Amino acid sequence: MKELIIGAGKKAYTLVMGRPNPAKLANFPECDVFIYVSCAQTALMDSKDFLAPVITPFEAMLAFNR
Repeated sequence: MKELIIGAGKKAYTLVMGRPNPAKLANFPECDVFIYVSCAQTALMDSKDFLAPVITPFEAMLAFNR
């Protein structure tokens, strides 16, 4: 993921935490999107309560590959 993001000309940050929630991710306002890398059972999240979209690695590959 990091190579894909940097290859697209964007900055990449790695955050290690338990299950993300809006309050945790609100501490990182400089992030335009969050890529949630975890097990398949918890990969799908309803991101409408978050300040920035929370997407899966598959969605990130579609977005960053040109």
